[in-house]
Amino acid sequence: MSKKEQLKNLATFIGLRAAHEILIKVTNLPESIPRLKQEADTYTDLSFDLVEGNWNDEDIKEIKELAKKKCNKKLEKYKDINNKKYDGVDDVIINILMDLELIEQ
Repeated sequence: MSKKEQLKNLATFIGLRAAHEILIKVTNLPESIPRLKQEADTYTDLSFDLVEGNWNDEDIKEIKELAKKKCNKKLEKYKDINNKKYDGVDDVIINILMDLELIEQ
């Protein structure tokens, strides 16, 4: 897989993990939480598989932007949850990037 493909896939998994973390906090369907947590864990595992590489500052910036777009696109599908679901998207993505050790605090 090329570096560009790896970057796009990593950003996708980060964005999906962020969306699931947000949905866990704001869902009005508590019965959905176990499934959301399981899916978030899957995206975490997939992210760790792709995180190895030589990522420069421009790569990290692109990962953040693509992850935010993917997260927002996923959240759009949940019309039954108000727009508070978009609050903190950047913070969640930054926390994930720190978890993956792509950025420092």
